[in-house]
Amino acid sequence: YERYKFSFTIRDSQSDYINATCWGSEQNIYKIFQAFRINDIVELRNVLVQVKPSGDDDKWRPSTHSTMELNLSAVHSSVRLYSGWDYTEFASLVHIPIRSATECYKLRDVVTAGHKLSGSHINLLVAVKNVTLKFLCWLLW
Repeated sequence: YERYKFSFTIRDSQSDYINATCWGSEQNIYKIFQAFRINDIVELRNVLVQVKPSGDDDKWRPSTHSTMELNLSAVHSSVRLYSGWDYTEFASLVHIPIRSATECYKLRDVVTAGHKLSGSHINLLVAVKNVTLKFLCWLLW
């Protein structure tokens, strides 16, 4: 049985954001991946709230202040574009970074002093040019 995952970070205020992970088959994960883009306002349904485990898996996702995380089943949960009439309070959030610019390195600093930063985890505030999906497969015995 192959299991795939797709992770993303969501927010509903200037200070509150949390990581979400969707688990399922390759086809179901791809369907959810195609359902929304960066800056879309979405509704999440039938989401499981769990304590965020400590460990290496978190290093692949943005750090959050929350001790919780959201897990979605590709079969039982849903991610849909919000179709309500009032989304202005959420739309304004897309222009507010989750980190202050003072907490972030510039790409210039990484290029010029990268050897000093090697092995460090840093914050960057950058514009995203492209997002692609790469599947990683875990075989569950």
